[in-house]
Amino acid sequence: MFPFTYSFYLKLEKGRALPRPPWLARIVSALRLPPDDASLRALIHDYLQDLVSDRMFFDVFVRPMLRVEGAPPAPVAKAVRRLISEQAYHLTPAQFAAVASSPNTHWVFECLVNSRKPQTVERLAEVLRVTEEAVRAAIHLLDKAGLAKRIGRNRVSCPIACRFYVFPKEYPGFDEDRARLVSACESQAAKRGRDLFNAGIMIRAEEGDAKRGLEGLQRAMEAASAYSVYDDGRDSAFFLFETRVRRILPF
Repeated sequence: MFPFTYSFYLKLEKGRALPRPPWLARIVSALRLPPDDASLRALIHDYLQDLVSDRMFFDVFVRPMLRVEGAPPAPVAKAVRRLISEQAYHLTPAQFAAVASSPNTHWVFECLVNSRKPQTVERLAEVLRVTEEAVRAAIHLLDKAGLAKRIGRNRVSCPIACRFYVFPKEYPGFDEDRARLVSACESQAAKRGRDLFNAGIMIRAEEGDAKRGLEGLQRAMEAASAYSVYDDGRDSAFFLFETRVRRILPF
């Protein structure tokens, strides 16, 4: 994942070397720090201070630009989007169709792509409360689509594990495939899920201004993604964050 050796990492850890700017982007991405996190601002502050080396130049020109309060400035927001996009994997239409082909295939894929370690057929069947035969059938479809990799006789992993996946949005049949995916989520939530938060607001605004309001929602979604984990936790689960803005009635 990182383009440097373990020996160089030890130098970074001891403060004897600085990562190159592209390397820092990968480090921040791996840390999954939200854009408004104080730790991220502190990291950027210290990195630039060491990088510039001239203390007077830093105090006069750089430090004032780091004193912005409130929402993260546009350059930081763009940087966060870039970091997320570097971790993204764009599913092909055939891959997305395979994932959406059945609820079992969808949930087996979700379990594999969100797990750092390989999973067993028995474990997947237990988590999803389906038969082992159903899990094996789902793995077979995912394997053909290049989204599952068999390890030995009974373990399986995902080649794009620990990455975000992006839907293909323009191909014949996408709406139907997406509808099946939404239905699978709704069905699972109805059986075993619960709402953590539900809120809404009705406003009257110009459409252009309403669209500008979407930027705040987008930042919130990006910040939420920073809490993703890929290892077993005490109460880890799948959580669906959704945003929806609708034009209701001209007035």
